[in-house]
Amino acid sequence: MEFFHMCRRDYLLDHGCLRYLFGFLLIQFFSGWTLPCHVASWVKRLPKTAFPKAVQDWSNPLPREQWQAPSAELIAQSEEVRKILRKGMSIFDYFLEKERNQSKTGS
Repeated sequence: MEFFHMCRRDYLLDHGCLRYLFGFLLIQFFSGWTLPCHVASWVKRLPKTAFPKAVQDWSNPLPREQWQAPSAELIAQSEEVRKILRKGMSIFDYFLEKERNQSKTGS
């Protein structure tokens, strides 16, 4: 709301009364005036709904005994990505390079 009133004051000061009436006020009238601001603040005040207990239980972290060790393939891929990042390249560059290598070997 503060931004709306700031714009209203600035428009009036910069453009004069006549242009303010037919410009700013007319545009605001047809766009719902401050109604969107009021709706947004009303939605923001609504109570947040919580997840059901079943979902909360499901999303709890697993105990350490149930953790899986990373596979050798995952460790190798992670090391490849780290090498690319150390060179100053991005993760996107890594996948572009990998795709190029696959297309060369596949052709």
